[in-house]
Amino acid sequence: MSLVSIAVAAIFQSFTAPAFAGDLDRIETAHKDKGSGNDSSSSSSAPASSSKKSGGGGGSTGADLASGVLSALVSPSGGGSSEEDALPAPAHSLAMDSYADDRSSAYAVRVGPDRRMVRYGELSVSGFSAFTPRVSALDAQMNVFLSAFTMHAAVTRYYEPQSQSLQSLDLLRLQVGFNVFHGWVDSAELHVTGGVLGLHGNDWTPGGSVRTDLRVYPFRPFSLDVVGDASFFPHGPPLVEAQLLPGVTFARLDLRLGAALLFQPGVEPIVGPRLQVGIRF
Repeated sequence: MSLVSIAVAAIFQSFTAPAFAGDLDRIETAHKDKGSGNDSSSSSSAPASSSKKSGGGGGSTGADLASGVLSALVSPSGGGSSEEDALPAPAHSLAMDSYADDRSSAYAVRVGPDRRMVRYGELSVSGFSAFTPRVSALDAQMNVFLSAFTMHAAVTRYYEPQSQSLQSLDLLRLQVGFNVFHGWVDSAELHVTGGVLGLHGNDWTPGGSVRTDLRVYPFRPFSLDVVGDASFFPHGPPLVEAQLLPGVTFARLDLRLGAALLFQPGVEPIVGPRLQVGIRF
């Protein structure tokens, strides 16, 4: 059975299984100040989804639009200037296309219409569904790169619809750091960042987090992303998230499918497939 089939089955089970006391509630409760005696009542929130239908005028126009968007994603350089117009890239700049010039390199040596473009950031969305506990997640992330420096921002919502106590748990992160390799290792990136964290279920809990993000480009068009994120709170044990995401890279577009883990002492490990789509800019 493929990872995609398992993910679909796990999501279906999460919405059809009977109610039970949730793991997300145990994760949040572990970080409350036991001395405060503040037992807030559990509130249940279910994600709301909305769908929009767009009416079509002209099939050829829609096809042309889709073709144009796809072409823009997989072809970072446009225009027809000569290679002489290429200029030296800023030091340690990440490349828009990690497989430009028919070789694997995470860095832009020269930039111009016919050479590598500099990558200044990324936007990505991903979905996760656990194998055993009926937990799923959606998240959105943004990375900004300036030479060797990195800024990372992320919003993650975990869902546990059948929980009788807490049905959703949010994690908000804002981190800064740097790319450790910054040109020393040609076909890899290692971003180490740290910063502030907000955990929200029934209440807001502040904390801090440290993240490592290793990306390797072995050969066209494949990539491997290994991510570890540890969150720390004033009370309770740390919360650890880990991801192993093999995938493919086509110029501006990153597609990854792998496994993810959410672990906190005292709570059953939450493991399952994760699908991620990213756009470079």
